[in-house]
Amino acid sequence: MIVPALILTFIITIFTKVPVAIALGFSSLVAFLVSGQYPLMVLINRLFSGMDSFVLISIPMFILMARIMNESGSSRRMFNFANSLVGHWPGGLGHTNVLASVIFAGMSGSSAADAAGLGRIEIESMNEHGYDPAFSGAITAASSVIGPIIPPSIPMVVYGTMSGTSVVKLFAGGFLPGLLLGLTLMIIVYIIAKRTPGFPIEKKANLKERWIAFKDGLPALVTIVIILGGIFTGLYTPTEASVIAVLYVFFLDICFYHELKLSDYGRLLYETALDTGMILIIIACANAFGWLLAVERIPNIMIDFITQLNVSPLVVLLLINAVLLFLGCFIEGIAILVILTPVLLPIVMQLGYNPVYFGVLAVLNVMIGVVTPPMGMSLFITSRITNIPVMKLSKAMLPFYVSLIGALLLCIFFPDIILFLPNLLFK
Repeated sequence: MIVPALILTFIITIFTKVPVAIALGFSSLVAFLVSGQYPLMVLINRLFSGMDSFVLISIPMFILMARIMNESGSSRRMFNFANSLVGHWPGGLGHTNVLASVIFAGMSGSSAADAAGLGRIEIESMNEHGYDPAFSGAITAASSVIGPIIPPSIPMVVYGTMSGTSVVKLFAGGFLPGLLLGLTLMIIVYIIAKRTPGFPIEKKANLKERWIAFKDGLPALVTIVIILGGIFTGLYTPTEASVIAVLYVFFLDICFYHELKLSDYGRLLYETALDTGMILIIIACANAFGWLLAVERIPNIMIDFITQLNVSPLVVLLLINAVLLFLGCFIEGIAILVILTPVLLPIVMQLGYNPVYFGVLAVLNVMIGVVTPPMGMSLFITSRITNIPVMKLSKAMLPFYVSLIGALLLCIFFPDIILFLPNLLFK
């Protein structure tokens, strides 16, 4: 009786547009009351235990770092540097958009930070150069998916916390898939540019202009070295890296850029607290939700069911990916990871798959959901920036969905795309 009450209440609340965190918490409360087996103190304990993890400290740090970089001019400087490298290719600022997102992904760990901060810079520049607003919005939304795939990654921190998987190995596993995403998006941009008459053409930057753009952006680019270099060499943990990175970008603005006032930092801290609170509430409520599924032996029932099917492990993995993609269209990605990781991870491990491999795939699936209607967060953010209706923007996104799904399938069929770097760095 517990599971039907839990699932039914969750579905009803989600489709009545109740925020996902409230839907998770309310459905868990209803299930507890219906069962009568557990005191409410157990529910409270599950809520707090979901947030009781040292690794989660990195979440507000990475959010704050991305906000400081977006408002201190670091993002704009990175965009200018990327434009000096690839802006003259067929597709122009579309390629710059993707490359800037790849660079910014090595710092922020958030698709929303990419779409809202760097995305605004990208769209404004593309509009000034005569690009179709729908195309500008579509490539900006699509490229924001790269943010949580290339390390650091807030969703990977959440998955690692829920599964006990090494966050450092997850970060290493996301690097090549993130570059693959960028490559497939650039291919689509190139094809669109070649097939569209009168597509804007950018002037090729000379060596002097590239050098000036590089020097201007170098202090911000060092952030990548600080984060990834320190993590992969074992100098410090991802949590420690997030704190060091915040101190560094704060130092950049204070000593070099001088674009933020002291009062601005108060606002950024407040906005970071709001974002962090939202994520932690989702994690807490989803932990209680997932615990109820676990005590009702749902993972065991699913494992028994799958082992009785006469299908290959690859078919099961494809079905799991399809489910994650579908859920990503309706539910916030972090909530999906917190709820389903304890359910799905035993299944994929029973099938012989590596938890790092599955973790990167799971994050990639739910991040595609952030640009998929009806509830894609990055899609709505980009829609607000461009003033283009979500459905029109979704139509312009169609070619980019092909590239995103194509990159996902390549990662599924060729696991070494994910596992090469973790195996190389952590033997």
